[in-house]
Amino acid sequence: MALAICASGQTRIHNEQREQFYESLEALFGEHKYHLFGHTWDDQELPNDVENIVVTDQNDVWENIVRNPNEPKTGNGWFGAMIYDKRWLDNPEYNAVLDGEGDMHAFVKKIIIGLYSALVSNWHAVNLPQSSETVFDCYFKIRWDLILSGEFNKQIWRDNLNRFIDGGKMFPPKRVMTHGNTIIRPEGSAYVNDLIFAFNNKAADAINNNNIYDSLLEMNEAGILKYHTHDLWTTYFKHLGINIVVGYPTEPVSMNRGSFEPGKSFNKEWYI
Repeated sequence: MALAICASGQTRIHNEQREQFYESLEALFGEHKYHLFGHTWDDQELPNDVENIVVTDQNDVWENIVRNPNEPKTGNGWFGAMIYDKRWLDNPEYNAVLDGEGDMHAFVKKIIIGLYSALVSNWHAVNLPQSSETVFDCYFKIRWDLILSGEFNKQIWRDNLNRFIDGGKMFPPKRVMTHGNTIIRPEGSAYVNDLIFAFNNKAADAINNNNIYDSLLEMNEAGILKYHTHDLWTTYFKHLGINIVVGYPTEPVSMNRGSFEPGKSFNKEWYI
């Protein structure tokens, strides 16, 4: 079985903890032939040892969303893509923006980039295996700071992975497997943790065949972008017609925090 492992997002402490990262990959995927691909942003420290990697500018996220030509009278540019959280009222920076003392443009730009960067980075990473001569049986979305969690059980992981790839009569043909907490909200959105996803070939094709900025434009016009990051994943999958399968009952992987303090991340600070 051949697996495409697609790392995306901020590299954070990847180089600092690279040994644990590769030990985790071996535990998860070592029984199969796997290839590592990756995407990150040009303001991040590049991984020391990854050949198949693409680097882009995060400003592309902002430019493509705010300058995409939406249809008239639909969600337009950042007006349709922006969200709000009432907890911002406790933040002095947001109150300064409301009082006209802060930079509204800079604030909105940071929120928009923070919201959509994970989807864009994943799209870049999942596209990379298309140029490989290897035919892959499954694609995995992972983070650069991935590490095994205390909940990891190799037999459960192996059984879930084989069942997901095989599919049989149980699973729909175009599917993604999530892990751990999944919350279906009353209004119809769904929360999933984005530490690791598995895409079968049809789901990977749906991602690769639809430019991410075209997808965001279509979702903007449909008025379905106003979700926080974790709910945005499932909204995106639904837009592409990808079915969600909940696999491993707990989180098989976690963040390797190392010297990084997750409470200081921009998305955590602004509850997005």
